[in-house]
Amino acid sequence: MTGQIYGKKVKITPVMFFKQNILFQDIDEGGGLLCRAVDAKHGVGTPGGDCAVCPKMAWANDEPPECTLYHNYAALIIPDDGKPTLDSLVIVSMKSTNLKMAKDWNSLMRMRQDENHNQLPMWRGIYELESQFRQEGKYSWYVAVPKNAGMHKAGNAAYNACHDAYLAVREMYAAGKL
Repeated sequence: MTGQIYGKKVKITPVMFFKQNILFQDIDEGGGLLCRAVDAKHGVGTPGGDCAVCPKMAWANDEPPECTLYHNYAALIIPDDGKPTLDSLVIVSMKSTNLKMAKDWNSLMRMRQDENHNQLPMWRGIYELESQFRQEGKYSWYVAVPKNAGMHKAGNAAYNACHDAYLAVREMYAAGKL
Protein backbone atom coordinates (compact mmCIF):
# COMPACT_ATOMS: atom_id res chain seq x y z
CA MET A 1 0.00 0.00 0.00
CA THR A 2 1.44 3.29 -1.07
CA GLY A 3 -0.86 5.46 0.99
CA GLN A 4 -1.43 7.51 -2.17
CA ILE A 5 -4.93 8.96 -2.59
CA TYR A 6 -5.72 9.42 -6.26
CA GLY A 7 -9.03 11.24 -5.93
CA LYS A 8 -12.23 10.76 -7.92
CA LYS A 9 -10.40 10.29 -11.24
CA VAL A 10 -7.15 8.56 -12.10
CA LYS A 11 -5.32 7.97 -15.37
CA ILE A 12 -4.17 4.41 -15.80
CA THR A 13 -2.72 2.01 -18.37
CA PRO A 14 -3.71 -1.64 -18.05
CA VAL A 15 -0.89 -4.04 -18.92
CA MET A 16 -2.62 -7.39 -18.34
CA PHE A 17 -6.15 -8.67 -17.76
CA PHE A 18 -6.98 -11.84 -15.84
CA LYS A 19 -9.97 -13.35 -14.07
CA GLN A 20 -10.11 -15.15 -10.74
CA ASN A 21 -12.78 -16.81 -8.65
CA ILE A 22 -12.30 -16.38 -4.91
CA LEU A 23 -14.23 -17.92 -2.03
CA PHE A 24 -13.69 -16.27 1.35
CA GLN A 25 -14.65 -17.70 4.71
CA ASP A 26 -17.31 -15.65 6.49
CA ILE A 27 -15.71 -12.84 8.52
CA ASP A 28 -17.73 -13.96 11.57
CA GLU A 29 -15.93 -17.29 11.31
CA GLY A 30 -12.48 -15.72 11.18
CA GLY A 31 -12.37 -14.76 7.50
CA GLY A 32 -9.62 -15.89 5.20
CA LEU A 33 -9.31 -17.50 1.81
CA LEU A 34 -11.02 -20.87 1.36
CA CYS A 35 -10.64 -21.46 -2.38
CA ARG A 36 -9.13 -19.62 -5.33
CA ALA A 37 -9.15 -20.29 -9.05
CA VAL A 38 -6.36 -18.17 -10.52
CA ASP A 39 -7.66 -19.03 -14.01
CA ALA A 40 -11.35 -18.63 -13.00
CA LYS A 41 -11.83 -22.30 -13.95
CA HIS A 42 -10.03 -24.63 -11.53
CA GLY A 43 -10.30 -23.95 -7.81
CA VAL A 44 -7.63 -24.86 -5.29
CA GLY A 45 -8.62 -25.17 -1.64
CA THR A 46 -12.00 -26.00 -0.15
CA PRO A 47 -14.11 -27.03 -2.05
CA GLY A 48 -11.68 -26.87 -5.01
CA GLY A 49 -12.25 -28.45 -8.42
CA ASP A 50 -14.08 -27.40 -11.57
CA CYS A 51 -15.66 -23.96 -11.08
CA ALA A 52 -18.22 -24.61 -13.85
CA VAL A 53 -19.97 -27.24 -11.70
CA CYS A 54 -19.19 -25.88 -8.23
CA PRO A 55 -22.33 -25.11 -6.17
CA LYS A 56 -20.50 -22.16 -4.57
CA MET A 57 -20.54 -20.43 -8.01
CA ALA A 58 -24.33 -20.77 -8.45
CA TRP A 59 -27.16 -18.43 -7.58
CA ALA A 60 -29.63 -20.01 -5.13
CA ASN A 61 -33.06 -18.60 -4.23
CA ASP A 62 -32.15 -15.09 -5.45
CA GLU A 63 -28.99 -15.17 -3.32
CA PRO A 64 -25.69 -14.43 -5.10
CA PRO A 65 -22.99 -17.08 -5.33
CA GLU A 66 -20.75 -17.49 -2.30
CA CYS A 67 -17.73 -17.50 -4.61
CA THR A 68 -16.97 -14.23 -6.39
CA LEU A 69 -15.71 -13.66 -9.93
CA TYR A 70 -13.09 -10.89 -10.18
CA HIS A 71 -11.97 -9.11 -13.34
CA ASN A 72 -8.42 -8.00 -12.55
CA TYR A 73 -6.18 -5.56 -14.36
CA ALA A 74 -2.51 -5.21 -13.61
CA ALA A 75 -2.01 -1.54 -14.46
CA LEU A 76 0.30 1.43 -14.17
CA ILE A 77 -0.94 4.67 -12.64
CA ILE A 78 -0.06 7.52 -15.01
CA PRO A 79 1.42 10.35 -12.92
CA ASP A 80 0.99 14.03 -13.75
CA ASP A 81 4.30 14.05 -15.65
CA GLY A 82 2.97 11.24 -17.90
CA LYS A 83 5.93 8.95 -17.12
CA PRO A 84 4.84 5.79 -15.28
CA THR A 85 7.32 3.45 -13.61
CA LEU A 86 7.04 -0.07 -12.21
CA ASP A 87 6.66 1.60 -8.80
CA SER A 88 3.19 2.71 -9.90
CA LEU A 89 1.99 -0.87 -10.61
CA VAL A 90 -1.42 -1.63 -9.10
CA ILE A 91 -4.08 -4.31 -9.46
CA VAL A 92 -7.55 -2.97 -10.26
CA SER A 93 -10.14 -5.59 -9.25
CA MET A 94 -13.73 -5.31 -10.37
CA LYS A 95 -16.48 -7.61 -9.14
CA SER A 96 -20.23 -7.91 -8.81
CA THR A 97 -21.79 -4.50 -9.45
CA ASN A 98 -18.68 -3.33 -11.33
CA LEU A 99 -18.54 -6.20 -13.87
CA LYS A 100 -20.46 -4.16 -16.46
CA MET A 101 -17.79 -1.44 -16.23
CA ALA A 102 -15.08 -4.12 -16.58
CA LYS A 103 -16.75 -5.39 -19.76
CA ASP A 104 -17.05 -1.82 -21.06
CA TRP A 105 -13.35 -1.27 -20.38
CA ASN A 106 -12.45 -4.50 -22.17
CA SER A 107 -14.49 -3.32 -25.16
CA LEU A 108 -12.68 0.03 -25.22
CA MET A 109 -9.37 -1.82 -25.25
CA ARG A 110 -10.43 -4.18 -28.06
CA MET A 111 -11.58 -1.25 -30.23
CA ARG A 112 -8.24 0.61 -29.96
CA GLN A 113 -6.47 0.43 -33.34
CA ASP A 114 -3.50 1.91 -35.11
CA GLU A 115 -3.69 3.83 -38.41
CA ASN A 116 -3.76 0.51 -40.32
CA HIS A 117 -6.74 -0.75 -38.29
CA ASN A 118 -4.65 -3.30 -36.38
CA GLN A 119 -5.69 -3.89 -32.79
CA LEU A 120 -3.20 -2.40 -30.35
CA PRO A 121 -2.06 -4.11 -27.15
CA MET A 122 -3.85 -2.90 -24.04
CA TRP A 123 -0.65 -1.37 -22.64
CA ARG A 124 -0.67 1.25 -25.42
CA GLY A 125 -3.87 2.85 -24.12
CA ILE A 126 -4.37 5.48 -21.46
CA TYR A 127 -7.72 5.41 -19.67
CA GLU A 128 -9.35 7.54 -17.06
CA LEU A 129 -11.21 5.70 -14.31
CA GLU A 130 -13.79 7.85 -12.56
CA SER A 131 -15.43 6.77 -9.33
CA GLN A 132 -19.21 7.21 -9.59
CA PHE A 133 -21.87 6.64 -6.94
CA ARG A 134 -24.74 4.24 -7.67
CA GLN A 135 -27.85 3.42 -5.67
CA GLU A 136 -30.64 0.91 -6.09
CA GLY A 137 -33.23 0.66 -3.35
CA LYS A 138 -31.48 0.33 -0.01
CA TYR A 139 -28.15 -0.59 -1.60
CA SER A 140 -25.45 1.87 -2.63
CA TRP A 141 -21.96 1.43 -4.07
CA TYR A 142 -19.31 3.01 -6.27
CA VAL A 143 -18.23 1.91 -9.73
CA ALA A 144 -15.10 2.75 -11.71
CA VAL A 145 -16.25 4.17 -15.05
CA PRO A 146 -13.60 3.86 -17.81
CA LYS A 147 -13.05 6.45 -20.55
CA ASN A 148 -10.43 6.72 -23.28
CA ALA A 149 -7.78 9.28 -22.34
CA GLY A 150 -5.11 8.89 -25.02
CA MET A 151 -2.43 6.56 -26.25
CA HIS A 152 1.28 6.04 -25.58
CA LYS A 153 3.41 6.97 -28.60
CA ALA A 154 5.71 4.22 -29.82
CA GLY A 155 9.23 4.56 -28.47
CA ASN A 156 8.66 7.18 -25.78
CA ALA A 157 9.47 6.59 -22.09
CA ALA A 158 5.85 5.85 -21.10
CA TYR A 159 5.48 3.37 -23.98
CA ASN A 160 8.66 1.58 -22.90
CA ALA A 161 7.65 1.54 -19.21
CA CYS A 162 4.23 0.06 -20.04
CA HIS A 163 5.73 -2.57 -22.34
CA ASP A 164 8.28 -3.52 -19.66
CA ALA A 165 5.50 -3.73 -17.06
CA TYR A 166 3.52 -6.02 -19.37
CA LEU A 167 6.53 -8.35 -19.75
CA ALA A 168 7.16 -8.39 -15.98
CA VAL A 169 3.51 -9.03 -15.08
CA ARG A 170 3.15 -11.72 -17.73
CA GLU A 171 6.16 -13.50 -16.22
CA MET A 172 4.73 -13.19 -12.69
CA TYR A 173 1.35 -14.52 -13.86
CA ALA A 174 2.96 -17.49 -15.65
CA ALA A 175 4.88 -18.29 -12.45
CA GLY A 176 1.64 -18.21 -10.41
CA LYS A 177 2.66 -15.12 -8.44
CA LEU A 178 -0.39 -12.94 -9.18
